[in-house]
Amino acid sequence: QKSYSLQSEKDVRTEQFRVDNPAWGIDIVVLPLNDDPRYCWFEMTVTNMDNGQTETYGFGRTFSYEKHQQFPMYVTGPYKIEMKGNLVKVDVTAAKRNP
Repeated sequence: QKSYSLQSEKDVRTEQFRVDNPAWGIDIVVLPLNDDPRYCWFEMTVTNMDNGQTETYGFGRTFSYEKHQQFPMYVTGPYKIEMKGNLVKVDVTAAKRNP
């Protein structure tokens, strides 16, 4: 569980970790840092480093403006998450899912 502050369109954050439980998920909570939602966006690309499969999730722009989002994941292995955004604070949690 970590928090990230993305202040400009050039901000990029990357995390790598290993997942041992196939029943896991990603939870994000986005806090826009500007009153005008057109300027606030977030994009997260999740890559399984073993098979190269990627999924992209986000907030604003072409994505939903839902501030709390959860994504179930099903495959173990090493993962890389790349995050970009503008004028947002994002809390990201990758953890075991409860059934």
